[in-house]
Amino acid sequence: MLNPINLVQVCAAINLLVLPFAEGFEPFRQAMSMSFWIFLSNASIAFLLNVAAVFLIGVGSGLILTLAGVFKDILLIAGAVILFGKPVSLFQIAGELSFLISSKILVLNVV
Repeated sequence: MLNPINLVQVCAAINLLVLPFAEGFEPFRQAMSMSFWIFLSNASIAFLLNVAAVFLIGVGSGLILTLAGVFKDILLIAGAVILFGKPVSLFQIAGELSFLISSKILVLNVV
C-alpha cells in the first residue's frame, strides 16, 4: 500500500502521461509562456491549502473538510457568475445538489 506522498508522485506521473491524449499539447504551451513567479505563487498557495486541510482534519474530521468543500464550491460558482458573468449549467446545478444531498445523508447517518 502506498503512503499519501508516494501516491501523489505516482498519480502525477500518470496524469502527465495521460494529459497529451486528453487535452492535447496546449496546456504545455500555455505553461511555457507563464513566468516563474506565477508558478511559484500557485505552488505556494496550493501547498498552504494542503497544510490547512491537514490541520482542519486534525482539529475536526474529514466530514468537516467535506462540508467546507461544498461551501467553497458554492462560493466559487457564485463568484464566477457575479464577477465574470459565466452562466451556470444544469449539469453543474445537478452535481452540486447531488453532492449536498449525499453530504446531508452522510451527516444524518454519522450523527
